[in-house]
Amino acid sequence: MLKSMTPADVFTVSVGAPQGQEVFSGWASRMASVGEFRSSTVQTYAAIWSAWLSWLAARDLNWSDVDAGTIRLYLNGPSPGLVHHRPALRADRMANYTQQRYWRVLRAVYAEAVRTGVLKSNPVLEVPEAARPAIHWDSRWYQVLPPGLLAQLRDPAVIEECIPYERKTQWWAVRDRALMLVLAYLGLTTRELMALRGCDALPSSCSYASQVGLPRPGVDGCQFPRKSGVGEQAGALTNRVCVFCE
Repeated sequence: MLKSMTPADVFTVSVGAPQGQEVFSGWASRMASVGEFRSSTVQTYAAIWSAWLSWLAARDLNWSDVDAGTIRLYLNGPSPGLVHHRPALRADRMANYTQQRYWRVLRAVYAEAVRTGVLKSNPVLEVPEAARPAIHWDSRWYQVLPPGLLAQLRDPAVIEECIPYERKTQWWAVRDRALMLVLAYLGLTTRELMALRGCDALPSSCSYASQVGLPRPGVDGCQFPRKSGVGEQAGALTNRVCVFCE
């Protein structure tokens, strides 16, 4: 465990190579102590480092003896398929952004090994510049919406047209409309969206909630207080644009 780390509830690298674990722990602890990493960040990076150590162990390789060729072979191969991630889009090769993330973690941990005197040089930096992972320009196209599209996605009339339904019993269409509006207004991550409950977003005046028996915060015997932050923002949105009571 990263005993010197704050916060302390971090992921422990359970693979072999104790010296490699120690180097990672020192790096993560140092970054957390200056406020650069949260515990969730350390967990993610620990899983990445653990996947690298596991890959090496399966090939009887030592983390401290690798060269640029080994690192390139790893980064150009299939994704390790971490359990908390969705399945890889390609079975034979890491996605562009996955390569970038692994590259950064390996570069930083090996730099820590050099800084502390465990290694004399950083093998990650021995990879030729032209062979290092880089974000492809076509990968950036999907990160920015075309001008004017966000305003359209925030328009309930546009969403109604894009997600039509013939009968009110088609509840999934109403749900999908609500999801699109909440995403467009609040920019939630998928995890934040999945964590939302009905009573986080439904206003107490929602007549639809009363009709179908959905609990609302503060009324109808709802046992859960409205969440702060995202839940309050979602509640404010639905008070203004209620997809159920339109």
